[in-house]
Amino acid sequence: MRKKEHVIDPVLIWGLDTDESGFSLLSSNLRVLEDINLDYNNFVSLIKPCFKNYFLKIFKNFEIFLNSSFVKKNRSDYCMKVVLPIQLRHDYFSYALLKVIPNTTNKGGVYFVLTPIKEYDNEVINVNVYRNFKKYDKATEFVKSHVLINQMLTKMQENVLVYLLRDKKYTVKTIALCMDKTEASINRCIAGLNDRLNHFFGIQFNNIDDAVIYYKKCFC
Repeated sequence: MRKKEHVIDPVLIWGLDTDESGFSLLSSNLRVLEDINLDYNNFVSLIKPCFKNYFLKIFKNFEIFLNSSFVKKNRSDYCMKVVLPIQLRHDYFSYALLKVIPNTTNKGGVYFVLTPIKEYDNEVINVNVYRNFKKYDKATEFVKSHVLINQMLTKMQENVLVYLLRDKKYTVKTIALCMDKTEASINRCIAGLNDRLNHFFGIQFNNIDDAVIYYKKCFC
């Protein structure tokens, strides 16, 4: 019987200094973009546009978490895993696992370990913090807290989205009553919200329900 060939997963590893001034490729077994030795800003620019600011915010929150008094002495116990679309080739995005791992030899730095999984097909971004290889929900909640991507919305669209994101199903009539608006104005607002979410994610959703579900899976 032929012995099964062991396949090594493609992986890229960068090191990032405390002040983000030093960002260098440490290891790679993958042929990707010509200029693979990117600085930090150029690395972030490879992330799908709708997720760039979100990534920057969750990474900043993870740094705050790592530097908190109850974690600082045990930084090596933690890592953050983000599954996200990133453009490693000029012609398409890859859906890739990014592990953010504290550098124990430089207390303020981290390693970025990136493993492409497959070609991206509109999957959601996924974020989890781990402690000793187990999901740590409280830390994940902290990292994701107060990170709503709503800058592209009007104030009214933002308020309507809050109702649509709730587990309880709110009808147009109920939202109109809660916001002291007419049903016609809420319908117009929802149509505009749907257009904004389609444009923001670069996806043509079938309806507002699908768009809100996608938003919720990504950011809530």
